[in-house]
Amino acid sequence: NLLSGVSSLISRWKAEQGDPQAQYNYATILRCQRNPEYYRFYKLSADQGNVQAQYRLATLYVSKDDSESMNEAIRYFQMAAQQNHPQAL
Repeated sequence: NLLSGVSSLISRWKAEQGDPQAQYNYATILRCQRNPEYYRFYKLSADQGNVQAQYRLATLYVSKDDSESMNEAIRYFQMAAQQNHPQAL
């Protein structure tokens, strides 16, 4: 619907402006739409210190089940744990 489309555009604009929470929110929208670009926005948010994005990205890397992805998963789990994310501890 129109409202949903406008909301998505606003979320994307805020995400592209560098707001880590907007990046996380937009990544979640993209993930629900099965748009693979969600990884990029979770990573942008996580790399700016968003603990929710760090944890989510770590779990996504685990699901890939290859050694490079597992190394990334460990790195993001550690970042989330340093910020006391309860599931990453």
